[in-house]
Amino acid sequence: QLEVNKFLVSKHLVTNEQYLTFLTDTELYPEQKIIIESLIEKKRLHPVKYVRFNQAELYCKWLSEKTARLFRLMTEVEYEYLASNGGQTKYPFGDIITIAHVNTLEAGIGDTLEIGSQPSGDNQLGVSELCGQVEEWTSSYYHPYPGGRLVKDRLYEYAGGSYPVLRGGAYNLNFDL
Repeated sequence: QLEVNKFLVSKHLVTNEQYLTFLTDTELYPEQKIIIESLIEKKRLHPVKYVRFNQAELYCKWLSEKTARLFRLMTEVEYEYLASNGGQTKYPFGDIITIAHVNTLEAGIGDTLEIGSQPSGDNQLGVSELCGQVEEWTSSYYHPYPGGRLVKDRLYEYAGGSYPVLRGGAYNLNFDL
């Protein structure tokens, strides 16, 4: 059993609109800015996708400076705690999963949805999109869970055994419903 200190978390994923503000303010990643600007009219409130780990960290740093509040990526333990309602359920929304709960490959949508558009997938605290939509970076680097075994898959070999952990699944990945 792992202990989790109290933490605050955003109800929704970062949107294209929010990320575009970051790109505009910082003048970083001009190619990415052009892509997001082309999406903004139709996908303003969709979660931003294809953000690299270092970009996610820079976004948190920028937002912290802009708001004078501390923003950071969740740890893997915090993410798992939130996604299981404190270890009480298998998924954010309970113990049974259907395509009504998540935007994954099985749902057949083929793209992101506007944030908050699947409230049946919210956890008990009302946090959205913890399963499906886009994968979320954590600040944790891969290592086996306590009592678990080290998985030396292609990603492990490619990254030399050290890489930041993604959680949550995505619209273009199977969830094995």
